[in-house]
Amino acid sequence: MYGCAAAYGVQDKIHATIQRLLTLLGMRTSTYNFDMRIDKDYNVYLMEVAPRDGGNYIPQAIRYATGIDLVECSVKAAMGEKIEIPEHIQPQGCWAYYAVHSLKDGILKQVVIDPEVERNHLVENHLIVKPGDEIHSFIGANSTLGILVMKFDSLEQMLDMIENADRWIQIEYSMTENYISENKGGVKNNYITFIQFRSALVYGTSG
Repeated sequence: MYGCAAAYGVQDKIHATIQRLLTLLGMRTSTYNFDMRIDKDYNVYLMEVAPRDGGNYIPQAIRYATGIDLVECSVKAAMGEKIEIPEHIQPQGCWAYYAVHSLKDGILKQVVIDPEVERNHLVENHLIVKPGDEIHSFIGANSTLGILVMKFDSLEQMLDMIENADRWIQIEYSMTENYISENKGGVKNNYITFIQFRSALVYGTSG
């Protein structure tokens, strides 16, 4: 399971819900992407299932955590080949993908990542924008600025760094502000630099 930092009791419920669905529908071994919600009483609600690995470099993060290559498994399943995966897999370490996005429309100046974080926690950098590109406020996956695959020393460290992401990542961008010039009475373009904090969505897995 990816994207779950919940207690093992809740993870057991999630696993049981998924297994029940697969059994009832007679679904064979392959790769699937599940969306679920958990309420305050820890009831699990299955919202969506799709026959795919998942986007945002989720397969890569899972491969780092478990050694299982979901892309390879998908290809084997499509070709009718046998997929051999241990029944019980214990993730090693804490891994997450971090979806970087902007809070406002503008022109990107730069994405600044703390050098220590880049050195010790950033495993893969998949930013798809460059300085000068037009960026848009986040309304969906199509407005993501890129994905970071990250590792952490502990679950506590992962949650702390994500909760306080403004300590290590900033999005600098310019916005065009139209205003009326008091002197000339005309409209001018004034470029203002903004620094954005708390710029991402994150999901993680831990051992």
